[in-house]
Amino acid sequence: MDLKGEIRVLKERENEFGQKMEQWQKREEWFVMKMNCMNRKITEMEDGMTVKMEEWKNKEELNALEIEEVEAQNVELMVKLEEVEAQNVELRVKMEEVEAKNVNLRGRNKAMKENIELANLKVKWLTALVVILVGLWIVYFGGKGWLKKKMLALP
Repeated sequence: MDLKGEIRVLKERENEFGQKMEQWQKREEWFVMKMNCMNRKITEMEDGMTVKMEEWKNKEELNALEIEEVEAQNVELMVKLEEVEAQNVELRVKMEEVEAKNVNLRGRNKAMKENIELANLKVKWLTALVVILVGLWIVYFGGKGWLKKKMLALP
């Protein structure tokens, strides 16, 4: 081969190499574009994850605050429950006192009823005795005088 043939072969190879270089440059540009696109997507995903992490952190902080509020309310309710239990004990003591007074009053009421019955019985006996005495008086004195008139006027 002569020098012209070799130059021509080299030029052909140079053309092929230039075409391959263009193809490789296009592929490199496409690859760089894809890499940039992927980097943007990754950055967006990272930003989204950062935002979500901040949201989760905020939610955790809010939940912690709510838990603290609920615990404070729970403490308040426990204090109120203790107060109500103390009042309940006081009311039970008062109820026992009232029941004791009620028993005492029942006893006194029963005794008063017995006394009233006894007094009624005494009144009946005294009334009968008075009637007998008045009758004897009338019989003894012969039915004269104002007592006879009064006794006869009685129904």
